[in-house]
Amino acid sequence: MHDDLRKVYDEIVDQTMFKFISGDDKIYTSQDYESYLQTQRTLLDDTLTEHLIQSVRSGNEERMLSTLEELFLQLQTMKYSECKFQLSLLFFTIVKSFNKLTSIQSVDSIENHLKHFSTLSEVSDWLKEELLRIIHLLTSQKGFSRKDKVVEEMVEYVHYHIHDPMLSVDEIAEHVSLSKKYVRQLFDEVRGVSLSSYILNARIDKVKELLRNTDLPITDISQQSGFQTKSHFFKAFKKAMGMTPSQYRLSSNEANA
Repeated sequence: MHDDLRKVYDEIVDQTMFKFISGDDKIYTSQDYESYLQTQRTLLDDTLTEHLIQSVRSGNEERMLSTLEELFLQLQTMKYSECKFQLSLLFFTIVKSFNKLTSIQSVDSIENHLKHFSTLSEVSDWLKEELLRIIHLLTSQKGFSRKDKVVEEMVEYVHYHIHDPMLSVDEIAEHVSLSKKYVRQLFDEVRGVSLSSYILNARIDKVKELLRNTDLPITDISQQSGFQTKSHFFKAFKKAMGMTPSQYRLSSNEANA
């Protein structure tokens, strides 16, 4: 009986919170709620969040705005409670990534800040202005050198093309209009790791994300992460993680159970 009442209560709360998600000033029916549940997502795309941070760091306003739009389209498909939770995580990532540059001065104040918004659209509008402001601050800082910008552009390019098995140092060098030799030296100088190693690590991270968050066959995951052959994929993953992809997926599922 208690569980049934709790379920009814939770559903009523979610119905009354539709306005936050949609921004529409209307009374929602149970039919609206059922339709909404069918499109519900439970997690934001980690890759999009990472791309958002990278686009801000590299000063790419257009990429930042398009990525932010994609993130908020995903948030619109979530239940209110999950949406607020994912917003908190997004704000947390931004605050941790840009430290004193954000208007939110501490992680502890994130929840209070979110209470100021009545709709998801208001959050989106505020975040656009906030991230544009941070981009302008970063580009005006003396310490944000041309080298840093070029390397961030390389990083962003890697993550947007991680699915491409032909992604190479040559291609990245051409993208940033620099010689291959200088690109290698510059990336190692700024990041402390070779560009080739960074690409491989990014592929491994993509594999781990897909193993944790999807039920895709491992062969498909290998292809989506840009590995040219199955043998290279299995060898590289086991060397990096100390276990096979299947073992990693199993351990992740057990940890989340």
